[in-house]
Order: sequence, then structure tokens, then C-alpha cells
Amino acid sequence: MGSIPKKTPRGGNFTMEEDVFLVLAWLNTSMDPIQGDINVAMDNFVDVERPVGRKGEKERLKQTRHKLVEKKMEMLEKTYDQEEEKIRIKKERLEMDKFKDDERVMMMYLNGLLEEQQEFYTYRKMEILKKRRVK
Repeated sequence: MGSIPKKTPRGGNFTMEEDVFLVLAWLNTSMDPIQGDINVAMDNFVDVERPVGRKGEKERLKQTRHKLVEKKMEMLEKTYDQEEEKIRIKKERLEMDKFKDDERVMMMYLNGLLEEQQEFYTYRKMEILKKRRVK
């Protein structure tokens, strides 16, 4: 039997700034595939020419986090608006379906039906008319 090769140790983690750049690049390239230039994406959020110092780095990361939160809020607001529009459309469809059902009942010819059926549909017609008069 041969020996099993040892795994090479994994490299260190990314720095906080590298993590931010990766997230920004992913967000910007995934949201707009036509204009997904990674350099443009990073320049929009962080000034990459600034010197990397302890205070400067913290401030840049704080600004970047703030911009990421703003971007996420914009995306959530768009999603919320889209969901509201879907709900409005579903309500309209339900109202149209209900109207069609009511119209079918109102147009029914009752003379060929059994007495119980005539009574049922006459009562339904009165309910529909009552409901329409209230609106």
C-alpha cells in the first residue's frame, strides 16, 4: 500500500479589506451583468488609492459597510414593491373570477331546473344583487 499524501495547510484567511472587496465585487457583478467591471465596482464604494492606515482603514470599512447596508435596503425595498404588485394583481384576478361567477349565476335560465335548484339560484341572485347595490 502506498502512503497517503499529506494535505498542504490552507493559507490564512482574507483580511477584512479583502473580504469587503470580494463582497463588493460579487454584489456589483451579480446585479448588473452588462456593466460588471470589478474595478469600477470597487471604485464606486471604496477609494482604493487611500493609504492603508489603522484609522483610515477603519473609516473606509465603516463607510463601505454603510454603503453595503444602503444597497441591501434598496434591494429589499424593490423586492417589497414587487411583492405588493403581485398581491394587487392576484386580488384583481380574484375579483374578476368572482364577477364572472356572479354573472354566470345571474344569466342562468331557471325554468328547466328542479324546484330546489330554482330556489337555490334565486336566493344566490338576490345575494349578488344585494352585494352589488351596497358597492
